[in-house]
Order: sequence, then structure tokens, then C-alpha cells
Amino acid sequence: MSNDVVNVYHIAPALSEDGGGISSVVQDLMKLNLNGVRQFFYGNIGYSEYHPGSKAYFRSLSIVNIFKLYYKLIRNENSYIYIHGAWSKEFFIISIIMRLLPSRVKCIYQPHGLLAASSFMSSGKYKKILAIKLYQGFIVKSSYKIIANSQKERVEFLSLLLNPADSRIEIIPNGVDNSLLNSFKAEECTNPTLLFMSQIIPVKGLESIIEDIHKSKVKSGKELTLDIYGYGSTTYVNSLKMKVNELGLSGQIKFKGRVEKEERSNIYSKYNMLVLPSKSESFGLVIIEALALGCSVLTTSATPWDSPLYTEHIQIYDPSGSESYLSLIQFYDNNNNLSSKDRLNNHLFVCENFSWNSIVTKIEKLYTQ
Repeated sequence: MSNDVVNVYHIAPALSEDGGGISSVVQDLMKLNLNGVRQFFYGNIGYSEYHPGSKAYFRSLSIVNIFKLYYKLIRNENSYIYIHGAWSKEFFIISIIMRLLPSRVKCIYQPHGLLAASSFMSSGKYKKILAIKLYQGFIVKSSYKIIANSQKERVEFLSLLLNPADSRIEIIPNGVDNSLLNSFKAEECTNPTLLFMSQIIPVKGLESIIEDIHKSKVKSGKELTLDIYGYGSTTYVNSLKMKVNELGLSGQIKFKGRVEKEERSNIYSKYNMLVLPSKSESFGLVIIEALALGCSVLTTSATPWDSPLYTEHIQIYDPSGSESYLSLIQFYDNNNNLSSKDRLNNHLFVCENFSWNSIVTKIEKLYTQ
């Protein structure tokens, strides 16, 4: 790398106190020590929410700060702009700034799964079509590198915007924060309750798990229990609670509420089994976080984890099948009382493949090409 320090300006509207997958990943990026790189982050989050372990500079994503950023970019010789997410209104202003920047300022773009065709069709389709014409299409077209979290995300990019064979696409997985990895303890866990931890939104497929727990009880006499951690719209969460009550599962399925990032490691450590019945995932950060703390995982082929490389740690099933409840029972029977050795095996898998320390070199290379 050149002796000059590289300045990288991250634009992440999703970096907010509401959290979520993108916010968690960007907060982890804040704490990375990158060789010869100085990072600046712009997001919708107050200084009181700024992580004390960060190695980066933070600015709120205000109009004033965006235009101050423009002047920094035209003055600094060795600069990159790194955009996270898609469809946010702030990107309209960013696209205007990008049109005015000199060609030496390169843009790296990471949609974090939001450019998948399934995401495009899920909600606000016509607003997104307008966004493509106004700013989203320009951001994609003007980026010198586009980051996919997995091969699955790459092949599912919205064809209207991006060809999966585009040479600009690089696959860089998300990682697990060192503080979470270091909190792991190789101890046996006897908790027989299933764990769900994610945003509570329709694409996560919670309805199917609720139905499978009901079928397990009615057809097999197996009373499985599930703790649900996460947040979502009050209307949707209440509809799930109503479904649980209607099926007579209020004693088996509990809604535990929102979890702050710093609390997640403690929760994972209390469980053996994570279930993520998602209808679509570009990566699934919760999967590697749960594995890092010793849990085994049940998820679907709609995630990137349907591979022989992962079968020792992750079981794949089809929640739409008529006998999907049998897969849930099998997963439960095999993993409800993991030994300390089993939990350590899951943990080491993540350490070797998905720690930020193992990924940081790929990130540094983005700024040297």
C-alpha cells in the first residue's frame, strides 16, 4: 500500500439505534484496524449510541455533513466512498454528490441483500422503480466494486440493475465481532428450548415454525418450546401472538422482546439450538453468531448455507413441506443437549472461517486495487 493514508467514507443510513443486520455489520467495521486506512462513518445514529470500541470517526448523516463530505472528497487525493444498503432517501443526495466528484474518487457499493429480486418484489415495488431511475441505478453503475456477502447474493442480484457475471462483484462474507467470539465458554448446555433471534418480519418465516411446533405436538406428541427474540411492527408481532394463542401454544412459545447487540452473546450462550426459517437471506449474520457461541443451527435452502461444507454445524430443511415438522423434531433430538465438545466444534468453525480477523485482508485489498 502507498505511504499515504487512504480515507474511506462509509455511508450507511441503516446505522441507527433501531439496529438490524446492516447496522450490526457496519458497527463491526467501525472497530477494524485496517492497515493504512482511516475510516469515517455517516449514519442515522446519535453520538450516545457510538460504540466506545470503535477505531473510526463518526458523523451524523445530515444534509450539512453530506456537503461537508463532498468538500473532503474533492480535497483528499486518496479517498473512497463506501455505500451500504439500498433505497434510502439519503442516497438521492449522495448520488448528486457522486456525479460531481472527480474520477479519482472511487465508490464501493455493498447492498447487504437489498438488491435481490425477492427484496425488490417484497414491498414498495413502484417506489423502488422510481428510486432506480433517480439514484439507485446510478450508484450501481458508477461503483468500481460491488460487494456480495455470498455466492447466493451474487446470483440473485436484481437483473434490472446488475448482471451476476459483472467483474466488479467481489464476494466478501460478513464476520463475527471479536468481543462476541471471546465471550464463548466451552461448557455443556442443557437448555432444551429452541431459539429464534432476528427481526420479526414476514420474510423470516416464523409462521412456519409456529405451525411445525403445533404439528409436532398434535401428530407426534412432542411439545417443543421456542423463545423468540427480536423486534418488528406491533401489528405483525401481535398477529403472530394471536396465532400462537389460537393453536394453544402460549405455554410453549414465548416472545422475549428486543435484544441489544451487547446482550446477544449472553443469550446465545444459554441455548443449544437456533432456528432461522427464512424465505430469503443473502447471508444470515445470526447464523454465524449463534454458531460462534456454540449453538447448532436449523435453517432453509433459501439461505447461503445449503452446502456440504456446513452440514456438521447447520441442518437444512424445507419449511414449506408437509412433513417439515419431522425435520424440526430430528434437529431437536440431535441437538437439545450439546456437549462442551460439540459447542466448541461449532465455535471453532466460525473462528476459522468467519472472524473479522480472517476477513480483514480482503477488505484492505479493496483500497489497493
